[in-house]
Amino acid sequence: MAKSFKELAEECNSLPIKEVLEQKGCIFTGYGPNQKCKSPLRNNSSMGSFNINTVHNVFHDWKLDVVGGPVKFYMSLYNIDFIEAVKKMAEDYNLGGFQGRVSNAIRVSILQPPVKIKLLNLELINGVYREFLDMLTISEEDEALLNTRGFTSEEIVSYKFKTFPRRTLSFRKDFEAKIKEIYGSENILFEVPGFFKKSGEPFSFGYQSGIIIPCKNYLDQIVGLQIRKREKNIENKYVWFSSAYCLKNDPKGNYVEDGMSAGSPIGFEIGKFTKKMFITEGFFKAVAIRKRYKMSTLSIQGVGNWRPLIGNICGLKEKFPKLNGVVIAYDSDMCYNLNVANQALKLGTALVDKGLCVEYALWPHNENTKGIDDLIMSMDDIREVIIQKSFEDFEKGVLQMNEEVKVDSPREDIYKSFIINLMNN
Repeated sequence: MAKSFKELAEECNSLPIKEVLEQKGCIFTGYGPNQKCKSPLRNNSSMGSFNINTVHNVFHDWKLDVVGGPVKFYMSLYNIDFIEAVKKMAEDYNLGGFQGRVSNAIRVSILQPPVKIKLLNLELINGVYREFLDMLTISEEDEALLNTRGFTSEEIVSYKFKTFPRRTLSFRKDFEAKIKEIYGSENILFEVPGFFKKSGEPFSFGYQSGIIIPCKNYLDQIVGLQIRKREKNIENKYVWFSSAYCLKNDPKGNYVEDGMSAGSPIGFEIGKFTKKMFITEGFFKAVAIRKRYKMSTLSIQGVGNWRPLIGNICGLKEKFPKLNGVVIAYDSDMCYNLNVANQALKLGTALVDKGLCVEYALWPHNENTKGIDDLIMSMDDIREVIIQKSFEDFEKGVLQMNEEVKVDSPREDIYKSFIINLMNN
């Protein structure tokens, strides 16, 4: 019997995502259901910003914020629509043709990412993380490193910076007993990112070597734990405390329940001024802005992970009723990196739609002052080099840059083109 278009589309989307990507030259690292590689959708991508899940059969490009299965991957790779992607996959993998009408109606079900079954209970997560951190200490080495970043001993205690612990059996049993005493059952750890349980064992967590940086939201809840790895010269120096890779249906894992993803926590540094807030990328940059300018600052982790921030706008406005504007201050590569500039524009567009006045802070690119924290540390007054632009001017510049500049153009050419366009507006 001949296939319908629906059957062909479902067959295409059932192809193993790892095999589909390996056909395009991807080389994976890691083990288990979650594996990572360099993104085939971007030039000069770093390891870790693109991963697959072989159980859910999906990929996730964290920089582009694109999630989906094999058909979605073909759409993104070749910049084609849904129907054309199905046809091309069928041809590439000799799946044959179909009879009947071409239907776009199943697009939604095919392209729908896996539904998150568990919702994050921020109150519970905050409580568990605080108990976990209270059992930890910070090493002299890690404290000295934080001192070089401008943190006093008092601030280190206040921020609850800790050295990531060894996951010894005694520590795990003590922590599990503590949680059971407070919450009545240790099984609430199934609802907290970072913790997992294997059959017949106490709760555990994946080991990392480095400094734990608690991420607090605007309600002063610890909503995520970020680990700054101790290894030098690595691409992914910061990772989230997560157990998303622990899947019950992984035959090799022996996990009792699915683990929890950390999501994309939005950090918050509260300053004296809350009428206008900064938005930057990363915890240390947010702290630098708040310390120097007393400005409240929101921090995202990765330029494409801004959508949770939009979901917090109503809560932010309720807590800070005078809030009416933001300044987006990503790294200086916003001036030449097409992806960063486009993501900054998308964020700005979403914030404007929420009724906020949006501005952008740009400055000349230099390897020593890539981040705004480096710029602040190197200058008494960064206003000497900052180019501050309105949303309207930035939008014009980015749209023109997308039309005129090729992706493989040298960084210097992109930067000059972008800055000249902005200065002329």
